Amino acid sequence: EQVLAATVGRDRVTDFVKSAALLLVVIGHSLAWFVRADGSLDNTLNHAPQLWWLTWALQILPLFFFIAGAGMVRLAGEQTAGRYLSRAAGLMQPAVLLFVFAFIASCVLHAVAPVSLQRNLGVLMVQLTWFLGGYMLYIALAPLLIRLSGYPGMVSMLAVIAGVDWLRLHVSASLGWLNMLLVWAFFTIIGTRKDTLRRVSVWLRVLGFALAAAAAALLITYGPYSKALITANGLPGISNLAPPTLVLACAGVAQILALTLVWPALQRWLNSDRVWVPVAIFGSRAMQVYLYHMLGLVVVVSPFIARRSVTEPLSLTWWGQHALVFVVTLSAVMLAAPALRRASSALASAVLVRPWPAGIRRSEEHTSELQSRFGISY
Repeated sequence: EQVLAATVGRDRVTDFVKSAALLLVVIGHSLAWFVRADGSLDNTLNHAPQLWWLTWALQILPLFFFIAGAGMVRLAGEQTAGRYLSRAAGLMQPAVLLFVFAFIASCVLHAVAPVSLQRNLGVLMVQLTWFLGGYMLYIALAPLLIRLSGYPGMVSMLAVIAGVDWLRLHVSASLGWLNMLLVWAFFTIIGTRKDTLRRVSVWLRVLGFALAAAAAALLITYGPYSKALITANGLPGISNLAPPTLVLACAGVAQILALTLVWPALQRWLNSDRVWVPVAIFGSRAMQVYLYHMLGLVVVVSPFIARRSVTEPLSLTWWGQHALVFVVTLSAVMLAAPALRRASSALASAVLVRPWPAGIRRSEEHTSELQSRFGISY
């Protein structure tokens, strides 16, 4: 009853999708590490490329940006410098403590670890914070994104994304990084039309899903693209994630249309308070889980690295190791999430907000004692 009181008025499906997207990222990363004989970390797909299909089930960050885009309509009408800086501070707040942890850990690694391990673990701890910069940019560009949200604008963006892929292949690979901005912005733009999209005929959405999925399948079959939706050197073709490609754009459209098709069923399922309460509790801690799980993975995987525990990919021992790492990491971060949020909030207030004018400081009045107790703070 207390959790329900703290989440009155929440869009349950939206919160579930955000939480599910972040949880699947954690699952994917928990499976992705592999210890090589020299004690360095590698991607599991480089040693078991036949698992490429798993990336199509676990890479659902397009849905996260789609959901984020649904809030852009409101933001587009509230664009002032003070409002933007306040929103930026709110977005950065959960990550401030992580940056401090990562800096300290990097100093320790620099003193005691081989160079290869320093690079692996140092990057792993903070690599997921890239989305903060992207999201702040899209907030700043919200009025423009709204103008591009019609069908002509979306089709034009797909064409530009395809053009950037061509430039990446035939002119300069570095030009492909333009799609780091365009592809995620494309999903955000679709999100601004979430309610309109849900009203489109079911059969049209089914057709759109089939066409988008078929386009992605054809591109990885006959095009120059990797079959995986993440970066994996063990698979031929250009990466679909770093930077994103037309393949990821098509796959993301298919995911978004599939979500709109199952939305009513999810609403009925989440109407059950017994289902909603655990979703709400996880959702309130999902950002901390997302940001800190890589740091947790580094800590939990370190003994395997130290022992150079090389196991055959997909063997029973391999699955046991990775299941253990996932359970320990997720449990630890979930339990620590409220304390991490409070500590990060206090630190952010000192280093992010205080130097700015008082008028743009983020209000915390909505956080009640009940919400703080249960960690329900969205």
